[in-house]
Amino acid sequence: MRKMIYDRLDEMANESNGYVETSELFQKGFTTRQIGSLLDEHRLEKVSFGIYWIVNDSLVKPKDYKAIEISMTDPEAVICADSACYMHGLIEREPSKLSVATRRSDRHKLDMGFPTNRYYISDSIFEEGIEEVNTDFGKYYIYNIERSICDCFKYKNKIDEESFELIRNTLDNMSHEEQTYLRLSIYMKMLRLGISDYESGKIVDGKTAMKKLRQKYGIDPRRKS
Repeated sequence: MRKMIYDRLDEMANESNGYVETSELFQKGFTTRQIGSLLDEHRLEKVSFGIYWIVNDSLVKPKDYKAIEISMTDPEAVICADSACYMHGLIEREPSKLSVATRRSDRHKLDMGFPTNRYYISDSIFEEGIEEVNTDFGKYYIYNIERSICDCFKYKNKIDEESFELIRNTLDNMSHEEQTYLRLSIYMKMLRLGISDYESGKIVDGKTAMKKLRQKYGIDPRRKS
């Protein structure tokens, strides 16, 4: 009897990319009790409510599995801040918690198998800077580099100190082209990072905005080649 159950699960592993939903398990004839037993035996791993990963030697989770699993759980969620900086390759150390942005009205529960930092974002700026990443396991969303950096400064109190310092140092070594400054300054304004020129409504160029960002957050103002 157990062998038949395991064989059915192996069959699902061969037919899928490793991720299955409760409804798919039911369609294959698994009962709630059998699913519970497979979880206890570590042949199934719970991803989130109603979503599982089949533990099988032939299957390996992708490197960005956390982002993929977040998207499976909440399709509109966006990887942000320090986690996005890590995934963009700006820092080498993976943050201890995955930073995730959702709309303020989003009621999806993110009860994941890994720790998360959740940020509720207003609709007016939620979609700004979103990039779509397509994988063999499905798609997910991530904010672009410039927005991700600015998010780190906006939410610095929720980001672990080591990650924040790495990001701050990375900003010192980024390209100093005018377009880089300009893109960063746009998100600085949008996220209301407390730059007085923006608060007064005065438009400043990218270089001036970056200088003020450096002064406000203690970033080394010396340009590095």
